[in-house]
Amino acid sequence: MLWGSRSMCVLVAGLSGVRNMGKAKDKPHYVYRYIDETDGVIKYVGIAGKYIGAHMGDGLAHRIASHKSQDEWRDKGVWRIECFECENKSTAEAFESHLISLYRTDNYYNKYKAKWGLNKYLPNIEDKWQLVETPYFADVETIKVVRLCHMFIRSIKSAKSEEEANIFREAVREILGCIEYVGEEGAV
Repeated sequence: MLWGSRSMCVLVAGLSGVRNMGKAKDKPHYVYRYIDETDGVIKYVGIAGKYIGAHMGDGLAHRIASHKSQDEWRDKGVWRIECFECENKSTAEAFESHLISLYRTDNYYNKYKAKWGLNKYLPNIEDKWQLVETPYFADVETIKVVRLCHMFIRSIKSAKSEEEANIFREAVREILGCIEYVGEEGAV
């Protein structure tokens, strides 16, 4: 059956809402790229979810932090990181594989999706890239601490008693006190 036939269009139209049933809704994703500032060459393209749990923006920050702590190539250059947002993971995956082929980042650090090829249906997005501001504290440990604080703060709101809420409040104070102490000592 051809995609242009009426019955196929009805089938596709009928299925269009299936992906949004229940809790499985499409969520925004970022496509990001690492540009080596020493030679201006794009050497890595990746994707990251916009959310980790309920925290907007954590997905990209966490992915950048994981590159910093887990990938040796991250220490081999001075990097400018840029990104743009896609409406869902499927679109981000299409752009990622297309851009890996377009920029030839498989010659550097992208190995997965290196042979997927160019996609002639995707629009030109060169004017959509935005600089990613990476804070000094954008490392995996800091992100874990922030998420832990968020968990305790949510626990305060759902505590069954004032005593339980105070335990969670004290935990947050302890964490924040440790962060202030480390900052004062200059150990970071």
